[in-house]
Amino acid sequence: MGREPGTCISCPQRRATSVQPICLAARAGNSALRSGLLVKKAPLELSSVARTAALKYVDLFQTNGLEFHQEFEPVRVRGDENRLEQIVDNLLSNALRYTERGGRVTLRVGRREDKALLEVEDTGIGIPPNELSDIFRRFWRGEKSRSRVTGGAGIGLAIVRDLTEAHDGQVDVDSTPGRGSSFRVSLPLA
Repeated sequence: MGREPGTCISCPQRRATSVQPICLAARAGNSALRSGLLVKKAPLELSSVARTAALKYVDLFQTNGLEFHQEFEPVRVRGDENRLEQIVDNLLSNALRYTERGGRVTLRVGRREDKALLEVEDTGIGIPPNELSDIFRRFWRGEKSRSRVTGGAGIGLAIVRDLTEAHDGQVDVDSTPGRGSSFRVSLPLA
């Protein structure tokens, strides 16, 4: 049973404040995000933002029997600190959800050519090739995630895409079923 278009998911209390504007933008077809109304850009250090977002995951990964590696290079972007933290949070949350005990998650921030690069790589369940074109659609959930107790609501990666585009960036993914996924967010340098 699917959701009605234009409805918003119920958000846990701890995320309600950060997700509420995104849910409103989702209802509006994300035009508010793309126009920059919900993104207040300022020069900032992307590695610092990623470190802050990753702090709450250190214990979660350890508790779930996962290795968590972090690799940071200094790189400056113009962005909204809260929204960039949400990108990292959503990607790490998915990695935690879809990586089995004994697996590894790596968070990297650096520079590639003339772009800042934020990457979350995991050794999780991976995404079948026929589902890759759909994973950034709102409320879409892959076959494996629909059958998992821990499956999400299908909005996290859509939020990642919308927030990345609001920062004039791009998000892409490489994935192999049974081997893991690598999500890369590239942003213009400040």
